[in-house]
Amino acid sequence: MKQNRTNTNAFLIHISVFAGLILPFGQIITPLIAWQTLKNRSPFLDEQGKEAVNFSISYTLYAFILSALVGGLLMGSIFKNFNRLSDFNSISII
Repeated sequence: MKQNRTNTNAFLIHISVFAGLILPFGQIITPLIAWQTLKNRSPFLDEQGKEAVNFSISYTLYAFILSALVGGLLMGSIFKNFNRLSDFNSISII
């Protein structure tokens, strides 16, 4: 029975990452709180909590860096095309 409860708590720590869909930075804060409250119950919960928090922080950093890169590239290409719009003013149809 104790093993079943431990597995359920580990599952809840991992599934708490989805709180980020509701709360800003909930994907980091919720597993961190769950891990801090359950880590003294067993070494297994301590290990699983560390893995969940590590994954959440890594995923958030990767997403932030990737979105900054892609956003910068897109904004650069958009502003580069604004300079080409002045060429259309000199074209005459007649």
